Amino acid sequence: MAAVAAEPVRARDHASIAVAFEDDVLSGRVSVGSLFRRAIERQRRDLERVEGPSFAYVFEPDRGAKVCRFIESFLVHVEGDEELVGTPLILAAFQVWMLVVAFGWVQRGTKRPRFRRIVAFMPSGSGKSTLSAGIAACYLCVDKGASTIVTAATSRDQARLVFDWSRRMLLNAPALLERFGVVVEEHLVKRPATGSVYKPLSREAKAAEGKLPRLTIVDEVHVHPDRELWDNLRKTAAKRPDSVMLAISTAGNDTTGIGYEVYGYARDVLLGSVQDDSQFALILEADRKKPDGTDADPFSPETIRQANPALSVSIDPIEVTNEANEARQSPNKRQSFEVKRLGWWAHAAKPWIRVEDWDACADLSLKREDFRGERCIVGLDLANRTDLAAKTLVFPRYRDDGLMEYVVFCDAYLNEKALEDGRNVDYPRWAEEGWIIKTPGNVTDLDRVEEDVLANAETYDVAEVRSDPTEAQMMLAHFGEKGLACIEVRTTFQDMSWPMKETEALVLQGRIKHDGNPVLRWCIGNVEAAEKGPHIRPVKAKNKPEKKIDGAVATFNAMSGAVSGESDQHVGPLLL
Repeated sequence: MAAVAAEPVRARDHASIAVAFEDDVLSGRVSVGSLFRRAIERQRRDLERVEGPSFAYVFEPDRGAKVCRFIESFLVHVEGDEELVGTPLILAAFQVWMLVVAFGWVQRGTKRPRFRRIVAFMPSGSGKSTLSAGIAACYLCVDKGASTIVTAATSRDQARLVFDWSRRMLLNAPALLERFGVVVEEHLVKRPATGSVYKPLSREAKAAEGKLPRLTIVDEVHVHPDRELWDNLRKTAAKRPDSVMLAISTAGNDTTGIGYEVYGYARDVLLGSVQDDSQFALILEADRKKPDGTDADPFSPETIRQANPALSVSIDPIEVTNEANEARQSPNKRQSFEVKRLGWWAHAAKPWIRVEDWDACADLSLKREDFRGERCIVGLDLANRTDLAAKTLVFPRYRDDGLMEYVVFCDAYLNEKALEDGRNVDYPRWAEEGWIIKTPGNVTDLDRVEEDVLANAETYDVAEVRSDPTEAQMMLAHFGEKGLACIEVRTTFQDMSWPMKETEALVLQGRIKHDGNPVLRWCIGNVEAAEKGPHIRPVKAKNKPEKKIDGAVATFNAMSGAVSGESDQHVGPLLL
């Protein structure tokens, strides 16, 4: 970013503030969550890497500090406490650190930004909109050439939130408007002298095509229903070598969507399991575990403080304490408190199992050919012939410690019309990668499923085929003629409760293994547990028909046989 041609109103040394904040966190004087600490440790390691000949970046802290100075020199509070509205913005120490580090790194030998993606997840009240709006205003005013700045979200109204926040800030900054020649209109902010423009962009992803934005602000990625907009913006940004994508979001309650994927990638960058020098990552969340391994108290001041470095700055500690007390007494309020105040992701109102626990059971080295001739239980779910059908193979195996573990492979089937109609943008990618088997026409071909089961029976020792008979009656009859044992398992509380609970327990014990199939992962993550007394059964989220659970149901059907051994007391009668 070019130098800011403005004298700061306050003589604050933001680079020194950032370093002091790092020292306070690393020494324990300031309490933050372990992932925030990881971000600071990453910065310290990167500073050491600068001396190495293979490191392609250099740190120029004053470049990031100039963004801080711009915000504090020109912009004022436009919302909140009446005593603050109209007064100059003063960034909190953690915000200064974020801006100095995120914008201070450049590619060696150029002035192009190191971090092409800046991803930050913050609890409510952490200044997300203020930071986004301030950064957008800075880019608009400081870039020497013509730049396009956009805010993008799932709806036009959401996309306008950050834009309108920036717009209000600019309207309340007459010195800035005059100095940089900025014109603020209803749906556009522009700087005629350079040709730069700033505008909102709705979820209509095709509207992004053809544009080369200098800065793209993706608002609240946790509520994006699919990955289409995110992927489209990534492809567009890649066409301009100095472009930056900024995503600042709260946590959410859909761990199967693109928001959680973006969060998970940022977390992996911080944990070191992914090496990506082009992404800045910051996650403000409380630790779920104490140092001694026990569960953290989500309502304790220590836990709350870890996720909220803006406490007593832009977050009222009295109100947070009141919210904690209400959440402690009301389970209905607890999840919202954990998501919005602690940064903890939740799957759904009545989640069955955490996707993180399922992911922990993945073993990417598993190959089906290694199970040739082994005992296998097949589970089917053929409930909707116009959409997904699923087949799961479960192989019970003894581990070295004498305990049984269960290896799971899943096949998904989908007709080409459903695959190509665009309702689920992941379907084509999964089909291309081989995770979905495409069948011709507009109805999923169950004959292909039947052929594959019979082929499985020639390869493995198929002990049973288990399915709800609603759509599978004829297929199961054919299997019976071939000598395969068929067991009826209906999607009822009576038939589903036991295998679901057993599956959950085995996942938590690490005694289920799978090959990382993303379709099965998605289906598992979509499962909610309907309750009836002590019994449960799998259901989809209300009003979300696109969230399929077929692969999970097929797995439960297979597991009902795998964990019951020779006993059929928990499932329906043998089909003759």
